[in-house]
Amino acid sequence: EPPAVVDRQPTGVSIVIPSRLRVGEAFAVKVRVLGEVVAVPPTCFPLTAELILGGQFNAQPARGFVYQDNCLPRWRGTLEVRAGDELDGPRTLQFDGKNQGVFSRDTRPIKTFDGFRFARPGFHFVRLVEPVSGIEALSNAVYVSEDEPVWRIYWGDPHFHSIFSDGLRGPEDLYAFARREGFLDFAILTDHAEALSDPEWRYMMDVTNTFYEPGAFATLVAHEWTNMSCGHRNLYFRAGKAPIFRSDDKRYDTPDKLWRALEGQEVVAIPHHTSNVQMGVKWSLGWNATFERAVEMYSVWGSSERHAEDGNLRPIKANRGEMRGRHVIDAMNKGYRFAGFVGGGDEHKGRPGDSLAYLGKTDSHPQGFTAVLAPALSRENVYDAIKEGRT
Repeated sequence: EPPAVVDRQPTGVSIVIPSRLRVGEAFAVKVRVLGEVVAVPPTCFPLTAELILGGQFNAQPARGFVYQDNCLPRWRGTLEVRAGDELDGPRTLQFDGKNQGVFSRDTRPIKTFDGFRFARPGFHFVRLVEPVSGIEALSNAVYVSEDEPVWRIYWGDPHFHSIFSDGLRGPEDLYAFARREGFLDFAILTDHAEALSDPEWRYMMDVTNTFYEPGAFATLVAHEWTNMSCGHRNLYFRAGKAPIFRSDDKRYDTPDKLWRALEGQEVVAIPHHTSNVQMGVKWSLGWNATFERAVEMYSVWGSSERHAEDGNLRPIKANRGEMRGRHVIDAMNKGYRFAGFVGGGDEHKGRPGDSLAYLGKTDSHPQGFTAVLAPALSRENVYDAIKEGRT
């Protein structure tokens, strides 16, 4: 047989490994082989493998969103693992065109390969080469220590939306993508509370809890309090069940009313895109030290740290851009003290953990992520890390 049989030529490879390990600890290499970007039509019943991703939730006509994918629809071939003697494990990764993908009848080259260990401490990478095209890919860095790490590093997207508010795809699709294609450790669906009925909120909590697997994939119950006049806050709950707080409900339509309603709850409230003219945060209304433990510094909107004229290389451009007085530095100059900062997606295009849909855009940026320091991967540990500023 030839060394590789390809349906289409790869354009790249995505590879993810853990960020923190000890010497000799087994780990997995997660790989996607990439191709051209294609739009996935919103068909309900796909009849070919190429359209298997199709679904009635793949389009958002009101916002002009259409779901896109950049993984090859089919591919058979071998990736070579290029590493020195510090890496123990397979030296080739095989895609057979059948035992790959992330769901039934999925022939895309997405696969997790086990059996790797680093034999020496230090910073390391894993390099993959596709020998036919010559394409090379380098993983994220991993720090390997002689002893068991006190803190592990877990990566996630704490901010994305579904078809239930103003995004693409259903909650199940999004969580499955975040774990199996975005290769995230944790993910948090934060649909706009004002768009959700009570039954929909219960359903979303059920889905979030179903996808939670301690040690493998963490989810938090959350939603977005969407107040257009004084700023949005994502509410993250430590428990697996919580009330819903809508900004168009007179009981919760101001920050002060919201804070009173949240008393007694294990919850953090994180403001985001704070510097935006249209939907930014009015810091003049105050800051709640109990609940506003963190602020989302960055997302596809850009960075709210400081104004472009003060050195921000990724300022907010959408929805009339940024406004002075609303940046995070302005809040800190008022004496507000957040425990920490997070990065998020504010992802609306169905790909938590992947910035494909936002690359090359003039009014948005590649999405952000949050890394948390935690002793192990669990819902409670992710929540505590955000609340305590270990991000």
